[in-house]
Amino acid sequence: MPTAESIKSAIKSKLLEMLVSRREFLGHGNSLSSLGVHVRVDCPYLSTCFESVAKDHIQNLCRELTLKHAEDTPAKIEIDPDLYCVLTGRGTRRAFSSVDNGESRSLDDEKLLVDQFLDAVDFGCIADQIHIQAASLNSTGLALIARLIVDKLNLAHLNGHRRPIKRGSRLICETWAFNYFNNHTVLSELNSIRDAFNRISKEAGIGLGVAFDDYITAAANLRYDREKIPSRTVFGKGGHLEVHCFKDKHEYRFSQPAFDALIAFLTLNGASEVVAAIMEKTDLLETAK
Repeated sequence: MPTAESIKSAIKSKLLEMLVSRREFLGHGNSLSSLGVHVRVDCPYLSTCFESVAKDHIQNLCRELTLKHAEDTPAKIEIDPDLYCVLTGRGTRRAFSSVDNGESRSLDDEKLLVDQFLDAVDFGCIADQIHIQAASLNSTGLALIARLIVDKLNLAHLNGHRRPIKRGSRLICETWAFNYFNNHTVLSELNSIRDAFNRISKEAGIGLGVAFDDYITAAANLRYDREKIPSRTVFGKGGHLEVHCFKDKHEYRFSQPAFDALIAFLTLNGASEVVAAIMEKTDLLETAK
């Protein structure tokens, strides 16, 4: 795991490289202008350059550690920019008020500004935040998945029009029908739900079949404005998960073992209150077909 000193050292190295490149860029622009080639040399202020380099390094570090610790969950390690935006952000220091005053400086003077900038950044806090988030990233990601399932399957709206019900041997969760017009957003959501279902399936050792893959394929194949998946289409018939499409709604129909696996996942990953409410509701008792 990165330390405060290793983060600071890496950023300092990149800042010093940036100073040289920035001076070369300005010099080449001036040389072209002296030869009659008029170019716009719009080089960012030093303050912007300092913070951009720091931001790039920290964000790349967070992405790398996220891939290592998130374990295919949607959780991310993120650092508040205010921790390193000490020149232009809300935490601007008065000591840096003259950084962008337009005066000509030597490279050595600019290097001194680099040291001042680095000394003003709390790298200890940045490193601590990275360590804390990395340690809990998987559990955070599982909680995000649980919240996604609750939201998209309307499990928190037990008194609503599309509340979950039980019909025969199936537990049914309703969602809105969609069409090609809002397909891009819907596909992103469906892919996230599929990833969640796949995780539940793997952890519970119960196969949910091909219903959701086929459902997503059908959604992706919608082509003209307002086109919908045809009413009465069924995906995964006979499997632990069936998806039934109607004109104004789609239904996710779970077998009892599949719904039990879903409930167990929600219980373990931060949605225990929702689960308790579901189990108390008589709406999930047998209803008329």
